[in-house]
Amino acid sequence: MNVYRAVVPFRIENPKSRLSSVLSPEERTMLARLLLKNAVGCLENAGIRKIDILSKTPLSLPEMMISSPPETSLSLLIDDRDLNTAVNAYLEKQTDPILILMTDLPLVTGDILRRICDTASDICIAPGRGGGTNILKIDRPDIFRVRYHGQSFLNHKKQASENGLSFEVFDSFFAGADLDEPDDIAEILIHGNGPVRDFLSDIFRTDDSNGCLRAQVSARKRCAKNDAQKVTQKTADKKRHTKNSRQKTTHKKQDTKTVCKCTKTVYEKQYGKNSTGKTVTASYAQSRQKNRNRSGQKETGNSGSVRKNKKPGSAASSWPGSSSLGRELDPWPPAYQAGAIPLSHRGIF
Repeated sequence: MNVYRAVVPFRIENPKSRLSSVLSPEERTMLARLLLKNAVGCLENAGIRKIDILSKTPLSLPEMMISSPPETSLSLLIDDRDLNTAVNAYLEKQTDPILILMTDLPLVTGDILRRICDTASDICIAPGRGGGTNILKIDRPDIFRVRYHGQSFLNHKKQASENGLSFEVFDSFFAGADLDEPDDIAEILIHGNGPVRDFLSDIFRTDDSNGCLRAQVSARKRCAKNDAQKVTQKTADKKRHTKNSRQKTTHKKQDTKTVCKCTKTVYEKQYGKNSTGKTVTASYAQSRQKNRNRSGQKETGNSGSVRKNKKPGSAASSWPGSSSLGRELDPWPPAYQAGAIPLSHRGIF
């Protein structure tokens, strides 16, 4: 038997995402750690003493380091690239035969891994359901490259044929039972044992009836779906409320502009404009009239006529007096007197 070195690809960020309908993020993270610990234990039971964990991010492995035998070399390798690129870069550096083991195989045992390593072929694959690759033995890592995802079993079979490597399939129910979908939980609880099964049985409390378990899994999926729908509805309501608020603000601004424009037009018709071209307001006209009354000055309007200011106390000079156009000003424009423009908008331009 060759001395094999094992590599275990592992991801701790959002692990087992296809189980999110029945497990919370915290539960999926705990499950991923238990699956990794189970995989390392199976490799140790198979007699493999060089184990590399290939992770995208730094990872703390105190439990596995403590439980591993002293002769086991457990290393953590960091590579943030995709699975195929990271594993192929790892294979390029190896000279020993390699065993690639996925972590989502809670039913696999050390005896199964030992039998895979004992096969005489250059390449041995334990296929997963749906055409995947769960376990891959590579005796020539210098010329073989992996192509995971999709129907990777066919990809690896073709890769072995193109490189002139002998090929063998290891058909095993326990090696093929990967934990990816909610329906896979039933198989683990029925056939499994150890920490992974104990963890799942605490969540899905059930008897020996498979139907009872599936009912609980379906109930969890419905609850998760309802929660997602509630979040979606809440988000939609919030967006609709924000849109309505913006529309109300826009309409309010438009109404204010309309009132200001209307008020400005009334003042222009009533009082005209001053020398700078600005609309003369009632307060402005009143202020100018008071100054003229105090100084006793004469002012020529646009009509060219010269008019003397009335003495204080007279009916014409009580307020507002005459404007720059030489016309007598009323206390408020006719539009205000008729109630067409609310007083709250007076003087706003």
